[in-house]
Amino acid sequence: MCKQRWMRHEALVVVVGVTLLVGCRKQPAPSRGNGVGRSRHGKEVHSMKIPTCDKNGDFLTVKEKVTLLTLARRSVEASVRSGGRLVESDLTKGLDITKTLKKPMGAFVTLNEHGRLRGCIGYLQPIAPLYQSVINNARNAALRDRRFHPVQPAELPELEIEVSALSVPVPVSGPKDIKIGCHGVILEKAGSRATYLPQVAPEQGWNVEQTLSHLSRKAGLDADAWRNGASFQVYTAIVFSEKDLGKHGGAH
Repeated sequence: MCKQRWMRHEALVVVVGVTLLVGCRKQPAPSRGNGVGRSRHGKEVHSMKIPTCDKNGDFLTVKEKVTLLTLARRSVEASVRSGGRLVESDLTKGLDITKTLKKPMGAFVTLNEHGRLRGCIGYLQPIAPLYQSVINNARNAALRDRRFHPVQPAELPELEIEVSALSVPVPVSGPKDIKIGCHGVILEKAGSRATYLPQVAPEQGWNVEQTLSHLSRKAGLDADAWRNGASFQVYTAIVFSEKDLGKHGGAH
């Protein structure tokens, strides 16, 4: 068997008393660095609507996205320079924190440096207002991703920041309800749990079966563990980065 020269990087997720690992990107080595109920594979779930992906699902304006990226950038820079101490009023100064940004929402912040993952941490559940989720996880990605050393001041100009704003995870009956390129997936079985953000599978070229096999292994299970007795939840994400929005004034 040829050696795999790539490694999956995973992001730490903080969910009120629960720690998960979430896939962000597949990156070249050697960088180191609960939902709303349960559904068992094969059992129908009727309690919540499965999220869909369409252009109407992106409810954030360009200005709101730039605001979130600005908050993430300010949070990373202030955290790195202060050792993690943040003053919210300093970070939000001069920014319009709209009603939408104050709504509770899960969010991930991903840091890349020269095209390589540098940190990625987030909340799966809506445990804080969206703007605060971004502030908190920008700090966490910079300082608390255990696969990496904390970001250093000299690295700040080289970082590119990406934000993923998440819908609430909902249970689904099985793999037939999972849409690659649309859904992030949470797999749970026998007390083990793992998830990938929606953008991971398309980036890797995985279909549903491949995604669930990778996810099973990521949860510490056999590759085929998803086929019997596993439960699944799905969610969607609005994903945007400083690179995407640079033409709108950026977030630096």
